[in-house]
Amino acid sequence: MASHLKPRDRVTCPRCLVSFLAHRRLCRCIKGCRFRDDGAKSELGAAANPRTESSISRSALIFEPRQDLSSGGLALPLGRSRVESVPACPACGTSPAIWVCPECLADLPTEGLGEPVVGLALLGPAGAGKSTYLAVAETELGKLGQRAGYLIDPIDQSTHSRFGSSYQDPVYRPATGSPAGVTPTPGYHLSPNNSLTWSFRIRGNAQADSSKGFTGWLSIFDTAGSDWETRRGELAAALPVLGRAAVPLLVIDPTRIATVREELKRRAGRFNTVPGLDERIERRPIHLVDEIRGLAALLEQAGHKSPYPGHVAVIFNKLDIWGQLAEPGTILAEIASDGAIDLPWTVSIEARVHEEIEALLVRWTGEAFLQHLELKLPRHRFFAISTLGIGAAEHPASAPHPVSPWITRPLAWSIEMQGLGSV
Repeated sequence: MASHLKPRDRVTCPRCLVSFLAHRRLCRCIKGCRFRDDGAKSELGAAANPRTESSISRSALIFEPRQDLSSGGLALPLGRSRVESVPACPACGTSPAIWVCPECLADLPTEGLGEPVVGLALLGPAGAGKSTYLAVAETELGKLGQRAGYLIDPIDQSTHSRFGSSYQDPVYRPATGSPAGVTPTPGYHLSPNNSLTWSFRIRGNAQADSSKGFTGWLSIFDTAGSDWETRRGELAAALPVLGRAAVPLLVIDPTRIATVREELKRRAGRFNTVPGLDERIERRPIHLVDEIRGLAALLEQAGHKSPYPGHVAVIFNKLDIWGQLAEPGTILAEIASDGAIDLPWTVSIEARVHEEIEALLVRWTGEAFLQHLELKLPRHRFFAISTLGIGAAEHPASAPHPVSPWITRPLAWSIEMQGLGSV
C-alpha cells in the first residue's frame, strides 16, 4: 500500500518502469485544478511544478508535496516529508490529492505501489499477432487466476475500458462477418503515455505458498510491427522504456517463412490452398536472422550489453497451421491436431517443445539462425501457441479457444525468470 511507504523506500511506476525514491512523487489535484494561463507567473506556476511552464501549462496542476507554497515554495527537509499521506492541493485546499509519477506524470496506483513490477515489450513483424496475443493471453490469465486463486486487475478503470474496447472486443466480439483478431496496431511510439501501455496488478493466493505466488505488476508494451528499419525509427523516442523492460517478447508467424509456406502448399495438394494462410503477405516473407539482428540491435540501442544478458521469449504463433509440419508423435503435432486438451503442462514438456521447435528451425532455416540466436540472445526460450485456438483457420469468425495454459506461459515464464514466483 502507498500509505505504508517511507520517504527513502524505492518504488517503480507500473506505467513507465522508472524507479525512484518515494519522496520524489508528485501530486495532482483530485478536482482537476489547472494552471493559470494568463501569461503571469502565479504562485502556483513554476514554483509548483518541476517541469517547464510551456510544456504543461494547460495540463492539470502538478505540485511537489514537500513544498510549502504559501511561504514562498521552500522545500521541507526530507525528514519532514509528508510521504505517508497525500497532501492537500495548494490551489483549492482539497485533500487528498493524487500521487503522480515524477517521470511520466501519470497517476500512480492507489494500491500496490512498492510491489515488484515486471515490464514486458511485445515486438515482432506486422501481422504476427502481437496485439491479438495480448488480448487473449490477458483474458486467459484471468480465467486461470479464478481457478488458481489469484486476481488480475487493470491499473485503473480507464485502462479496463480501453483494453476491452480496443483489444478484447475485436477478438471475442468481432463485427458480423469479420474474423476475430485485433486490427493492426497504430504506429505510435512505445511510450508510457499512450494507449499501447497496459498495466495489470496480480495478487497471489494468500493461502498458497508465498514463495510461489506472485504479487505485483505486469506491464506490457504493445508495438506496431513493420520492417526493423521503420520500427527502429518509431521506437527511438521510447528506447529508455524498452531498456527498462525485463523481458522482450518476440512474436513470429512461421507461415511467413518462405520454406514453411512452400512445404505447407506442397502438402495441400494440387490446389495449394491452406486454410488460414494469408495470401496478402505472400510478397512479404520474413527472414528469421534479420528479426534476431533487428531485435539485438534495438536492445543495444536501448543501452543493453551485447550479447543481451536478459531473458527473451520467442513466441511462434499460428501453431494450428504450421504445426502440421511437425514430425508425427511430437508434442507440437499432437497440439496442432486436436489441441492436446488432456496434455498437462509441465516443465519437462515445455523443454521438449523448445527442442522440437529447434529441430523444425534447422529444417526450415539451417543452422545459421540458431547460431545467430545463441550469439546475440543466448538466454532465449521458444514457445508455440495458437492465439485464436486450434481450428481457428477453418472458423475465423469464431471466438478464440486457445490451449491453456500454453497461451499464458510466455507471461508466466517471464515473471518466473525474474525470481518473483509464479502465476
